[in-house]
Amino acid sequence: MSKISKLIKSKRVIIKGTKEFPGARGSYVNVLGPGRTKQDGDPNNPKDLRWGITAILDPVINAQDIANINVAMAELTLDAQKFHLEPEKFPLHDGKKRNGKDGYEKHPPFLRCNNMKPAKVVGPRKGPDGQFTPITDPLDPRIYSGAYYCLVVNLWVYDHPTGGTGISASADVVQFVRDGEPFAHSASLDGLDEYEQSADELT
Repeated sequence: MSKISKLIKSKRVIIKGTKEFPGARGSYVNVLGPGRTKQDGDPNNPKDLRWGITAILDPVINAQDIANINVAMAELTLDAQKFHLEPEKFPLHDGKKRNGKDGYEKHPPFLRCNNMKPAKVVGPRKGPDGQFTPITDPLDPRIYSGAYYCLVVNLWVYDHPTGGTGISASADVVQFVRDGEPFAHSASLDGLDEYEQSADELT
């Protein structure tokens, strides 16, 4: 049976945009329920279910986020150089790969996060207990493709018996921060001054 193995310690990055425009636009958002199964998986087997979110990264607003992702991938590549990682199997992609789809008209880079278990999903504000309010209802209207999210992401090296070696991304925390225009393919921190801070506090 093929499986994906973590080879070295993962690198963590936080996608948070800017103070004025927090977060990154979410695409193919399946964080409150699985959107698919693994290849040849059984939809009735919980171990085969997969969650995910793709972060569309604005070249200006998310410039620092993109730089942080590239630095983390470069460090992982150096640490795992003996495994001869294949760059085409990295999670940061050119938007031209999704030419014509909602949100990708200007070919922005995007980071695809695939999860084997659900991420922690929270709202933009803290509750009376000082913790960010969890979002668990699959029908919560704040969670949709086109909204903006801050993400805590793990990047890690994998070695797959048939799929080769590369870097994968998974979202540990997904924080809704602001509404956006819903995409046609929708699958389903406190105030603005605190969004940037809140993304750090989530970790």
